[in-house]
Amino acid sequence: ILHLQINCTIFLLLIFFYLCQMKVEDYLKNEPPIKLAFIANKMYPEHKYAATTLNNKLKNVDGRKFTKKDSELAILVLKNICNDINKIKP
Repeated sequence: ILHLQINCTIFLLLIFFYLCQMKVEDYLKNEPPIKLAFIANKMYPEHKYAATTLNNKLKNVDGRKFTKKDSELAILVLKNICNDINKIKP
């Protein structure tokens, strides 16, 4: 049980380290440990094709840009995931 808590702590520290060292856009482009589709669905719950929307923005497809608003949504989602992980009890 302690091992699980340590692993979660290490995981959260790694996410924090990555976010502190790079922009959230770069973090998302570099295959985060959490599925991009999951993050996208949380960022854009009203979009039927949320994963495609996020992917197109990250790859600048058809002139779509990853905006400051997208960055804020992604950080909010990642923080919520961290909070959910912290709620896990042994």
